[in-house]
Amino acid sequence: MPRSEDLEHLFPDLDLADALQQRPVGIGSLSNVLRIAAAVTVSYVVTAQFVPGANALFAPVTSLIVVQATPWRTAGVTLQRVVGAAIGVLLSSLWVNLVGLTWWSMLIAVTAALLVARAFKWSIGGQLQIPLAVVFVMALGPGSQGHDLWRVLDVVIGGAVGLLFTLVLPSRPSPAKLEQSLRDFRQAIYDMFGAMAQECGSLASPLPADQDHAFVAASRRMHSLSATARTQLVRLVEGTQWNFRGRDIVTRLDSDAWRLQRLAGFAIQARALGGAANRLYDRADLSPHLSPQQFSELVHQLIGLMKVALGTGSEPVGDGEPDGIVRLASALESALLSRTNDIANAGPASTESLASISLLGRMDHLRWQLVDYPRGV
Repeated sequence: MPRSEDLEHLFPDLDLADALQQRPVGIGSLSNVLRIAAAVTVSYVVTAQFVPGANALFAPVTSLIVVQATPWRTAGVTLQRVVGAAIGVLLSSLWVNLVGLTWWSMLIAVTAALLVARAFKWSIGGQLQIPLAVVFVMALGPGSQGHDLWRVLDVVIGGAVGLLFTLVLPSRPSPAKLEQSLRDFRQAIYDMFGAMAQECGSLASPLPADQDHAFVAASRRMHSLSATARTQLVRLVEGTQWNFRGRDIVTRLDSDAWRLQRLAGFAIQARALGGAANRLYDRADLSPHLSPQQFSELVHQLIGLMKVALGTGSEPVGDGEPDGIVRLASALESALLSRTNDIANAGPASTESLASISLLGRMDHLRWQLVDYPRGV
């Protein structure tokens, strides 16, 4: 198993810059609904003891916004909310006490707040905290300096209560979405190979030079599937940060990242194979020395090897069964060598023979990757 240092590019930094990019997500599970409701209520009860009237609403509103399913995301959203609200409240309090509340003072205040927020490299939710605080303060009208200070403290209290609830009662991180994204990624490779084996050489007429086979679109889709799997890995890592319920998940993160990296490596080679086949078959200017039927048979052998090495269906993307991998890889190697010898002995070298042998070489490279997969080479 590779060391975690070899996979660092797949993991989030979990630093201040990352915290300031955190953004609220959906309410999620019933447990998160109860957590948010409890945090909002506690925030209101606490602040209502000290701040009368509408000013006491700043704390529960903050808790309502910042409470997320995981402590790290809550901390990030809280930091943005507290800093943004403090900036907005202080500046707008000075402004509304100076000029009062009119349509033009509201216009100037909101415009200035948006320009200030634009300068911060935060998430859009964090940036909007500054103008949101400005609108709240302007709507409440002029107040004393004590009231203005309590508006800022209310936000701090609301954020602290929300973070406390998430630290004490966090959601349990689940790898289910990551596993599903890896399975979808794996299945996309299988589907692309199957479409490639079926389509190459089966068209009624040659393709124009500027037109691709239909399977090329599926090949290009792999990039987005890889990005989706990486996003789910990042969310799982963030879900374990400061989360005592995620200790068992931490032990598997390197393995998850390694599986994603290996699968992405297969996808790159699969796309390269697809690009070569797209250029070689169904073209008016080329006559492949590897017939479409022969190519299809080899691709189906490769798919069979991949399914043993990587799993299929609802099975997790895993190490596979070593003996089965070696047996199928050996059979595929023999078939590739046989076709290579046939092409080499067919006559003088040509563009078509070189392209056909190159196609066989790409398939052999994938074969080697699958043989090495259980060892993590």
